[in-house]
Amino acid sequence: EKPLQCQECGKSLSFRSKLREPHFHTLEKPYKCGECGKSFGHSSDLSIHQRSYTGEKPFQSQAFGKSFPSSGSLREHLCMH
Repeated sequence: EKPLQCQECGKSLSFRSKLREPHFHTLEKPYKCGECGKSFGHSSDLSIHQRSYTGEKPFQSQAFGKSFPSSGSLREHLCMH
């Protein structure tokens, strides 16, 4: 779900902070994974991707004791219940 919308272009997004990134309205992807070379438009997306290599899962469901690599994946899990 992407509840926010850019006032300039109408693009939907999940996080207000992404609007502050200078390349939001371009196709530029300046953040590159050192492992596989995949590029990302936002540093947070690269961080989440890198967790697939490290196995880090910092977001934990208190109710179910299961951990997730991103807040979005935790939120999706909670919506299923």
